[in-house]
Amino acid sequence: EGVTSGATSAINNLQSAGLDQNSLPVMMKSISTSASKGLRKLENTKMLDNASKLPGLMNSITSSTVKGAKDLTVQGFDPQDSSILGSIIKEVISGATESIEEMTLANDSQFDLKKTLSQIATGAISGAKKISSNNAINEEIKTKALEALEAAAEANSVVIDDLDTTPPVLISTIPEDAASNFFIKGLDAWTENPVTVKFSEELDQLSVSLRSIEVRGPKGKVPGTLEISKSEDNSTWVKFYPKENLEYNSSYVLKIMETIRDLSGNRLEEERTINFVTEYPIVFIPNLNSPPFITHMFATRLDEDQDCKQRCFIIEARFIDTDKASEMRRVWSVDNQTIDSSDIIDFVISNTQQGDFKTELTSAVFLHDIEGNISLEVIDSDNLTDQRDLAINKN
Repeated sequence: EGVTSGATSAINNLQSAGLDQNSLPVMMKSISTSASKGLRKLENTKMLDNASKLPGLMNSITSSTVKGAKDLTVQGFDPQDSSILGSIIKEVISGATESIEEMTLANDSQFDLKKTLSQIATGAISGAKKISSNNAINEEIKTKALEALEAAAEANSVVIDDLDTTPPVLISTIPEDAASNFFIKGLDAWTENPVTVKFSEELDQLSVSLRSIEVRGPKGKVPGTLEISKSEDNSTWVKFYPKENLEYNSSYVLKIMETIRDLSGNRLEEERTINFVTEYPIVFIPNLNSPPFITHMFATRLDEDQDCKQRCFIIEARFIDTDKASEMRRVWSVDNQTIDSSDIIDFVISNTQQGDFKTELTSAVFLHDIEGNISLEVIDSDNLTDQRDLAINKN
């Protein structure tokens, strides 16, 4: 991306040689052709050691080449001119596709020509969307891209039925932006409930890495691992598990890069930054005769999930008991009516030892739409109790 975007921006320096907008398409084709042919020098290296990585790299080449045109000040060039922009798209795609048959990786069993051609085209379209937000222009761009794609497909005996140009959408994150007091779950931070990002469709997993989804804190980038899973509705969940505990009462940033793309090569429309603050540490003098007490309780709405066939809620609470040996009972109710066990999955998230007291995180998944005041009462072996309420509005 750095090579192609740099080459595109350098075109500005050629205006003294008489360069104008009519020369742009062919010149930008040279950039995508040269960059694509350059990939051959990377074959059997870590960057390109198998053909499954090829579509994403070709997507990066066309996307960054076209996107670089946004900063061009070439005489007569208007980025809102659909004709010249469409010609650039067509030439950039043509330049990228010409080099594929020359690559030995194209004969690799993992090589998918149809996917590669689609990602070349959608990469160019994604780059063009950074230049113009005009829907009419974008439709003309798609038409030009399809013309170039169909020509390349026909030359390579591949049938392209249609071109998916709908980008994936970031649906939700845990935590949400500006969240405070985000819980560190147990001694191993977030082991049971990590930072989670949900996307609208299945993603190209090669575009999801610790470079495209990262967490930064007071000490810089947090080391960790990613877990990617697909739901029945084709949405994708990405969970981040840190390799070290996060710091209490500290600011962190979750960054989601626009380089994440779907199976067709469409990229996120924009980078997202989610800011959050971790929970406060709890410091107090243990007293074995003290009752348990609830420190926090909050609710998270769930859409359809494995345990939730309708829209429902998971309610989580943190409570502390100074008597580590006591057995706790938990009573959930809605508007003072005790909830039947068949309507709830009640489970403990984690038990943690912190000094001389016990911290416990418990949660309940309500298997139906609920609305009203949710109440949790914890009762220890000596019948000492604490209770906290939470108002739920399902709208």
